[in-house]
Amino acid sequence: MAFQNQVLFAKDSVYIHINLQDTKDKDAHIAGRVFLLKRPDGYFIEWKAEEFLADPHSEEWDIVGSVGYRNDREADVVVMNAKMDARRKYNISFNVLDLKSFKRSAPNHGWAYIIFILIDGTTFPALHFHNGGSKALLKELENFVHIRRSPNDSRLF
Repeated sequence: MAFQNQVLFAKDSVYIHINLQDTKDKDAHIAGRVFLLKRPDGYFIEWKAEEFLADPHSEEWDIVGSVGYRNDREADVVVMNAKMDARRKYNISFNVLDLKSFKRSAPNHGWAYIIFILIDGTTFPALHFHNGGSKALLKELENFVHIRRSPNDSRLF
């Protein structure tokens, strides 16, 4: 029997805010879901854009993405495929053991956000929790990594 990913935590309404000047995608907020997963090779944090969660063929689109179109689809699907290709770059997945630090938003900032920074220097875009849940994710994460606050920056862990 194949080992399946076990979802330890999941939260909807987690957004990545993008700079409209840097992209052709006209949606300033990309809606998605954040997960803490147990996999055969460790514990992972993932964020996926909603388009990839709703499309049962998202694996198929990974293969087709480099081509940019499908002969058996309508033209409007080609446009959607291009939009999905542009948003695919925002999907996040990393082993929690690769996590060096994370930064939380200031309490009076509005939407809570978390920025994850890996040991190799990779810094992911901020995940904005529009309906709460950032503290719950970090509480779950604490089961797998030791978290302590930086003495120099109260928002850095």
